[in-house]
Amino acid sequence: MIASLLRAGSRTSLGQMRKRATVFAIAATLVVIAGQLNPCDAADITIERGTIDAVTISPDGSTIVAAIYGWGEMEDDPTIVRWWNWSGTDSIWHFPGDRVGALAWAADGSLLVGGKTDDRSPVVPWWKLGAGGEVRAACKGQPRGPSERMSRGVASITELTTGQVVTGGTDQTLAVWDGCSPTWLNAETCCRNEQSILVTARGKEFETYGEGVWQDKQGGYYKDMGPRLWSPSPWKAVPIQASLPHDAATKATAIGADCTAKIDASGHVSVAGAHPWTTSIGGDDWRILAASRDCKTIAAATEGRIVKVTPP
Repeated sequence: MIASLLRAGSRTSLGQMRKRATVFAIAATLVVIAGQLNPCDAADITIERGTIDAVTISPDGSTIVAAIYGWGEMEDDPTIVRWWNWSGTDSIWHFPGDRVGALAWAADGSLLVGGKTDDRSPVVPWWKLGAGGEVRAACKGQPRGPSERMSRGVASITELTTGQVVTGGTDQTLAVWDGCSPTWLNAETCCRNEQSILVTARGKEFETYGEGVWQDKQGGYYKDMGPRLWSPSPWKAVPIQASLPHDAATKATAIGADCTAKIDASGHVSVAGAHPWTTSIGGDDWRILAASRDCKTIAAATEGRIVKVTPP
């Protein structure tokens, strides 16, 4: 019954969503009751249309946000950003681009949304949203690069304590943004192969994983540079001992403030850090994992399902 009520709240128009506000309220109550009975305290959300591209969970674990591709019936409305319990409401934002590559949270509670595209022209677009879905910033940068057919845009996004936003590209671009003005640390896109950069904030500095140097041999490949720490100012990078797992750049790993979470194909969740814990949510095609700041709340997603999990 819980799943059917949640599915009922996953229709395609804002008018229908308003009509089903009561349904969501009932479903939320039932989820709380189910959580008291379930040792994993898991809420289960089903998306009936489209594919989940990205998921994030708020630092306090109360809000889940998902980017859903293929939700709209029109070609000019392919993606929505949908949220549950953001400032007490469930709603959507019609994403003004092709697809979402990354979601993250700013210190003021805003949502950072990084876009990506299959367009031939290199571009780095990102947005900042308020809790009501209002656009607080809409930024775009144009790095240098050849017109090759490959995915472009943002693979990861984070905010520093200075308020600057850092974007790691699907195509090896890397930028620090003051407002909507980028400082390109790597603006020379290359080649036809993709290699995404993961960025994670460390106060005024940030770490990168997945930076590579193109090797034009045997068809070409990226030689991984290993983890690096970028410090201002001017921005310079030094190699560091990895503070994250070697596979941290995969979507099946989530990063908190001082903790990481992982999920395997069998649905086994393991959290490392100050408060480690493990649990299992059963086998499924788990593709994406997100974690709250302290990793005490996890959101795991397949193409069409999101499960919220807390320690048993």
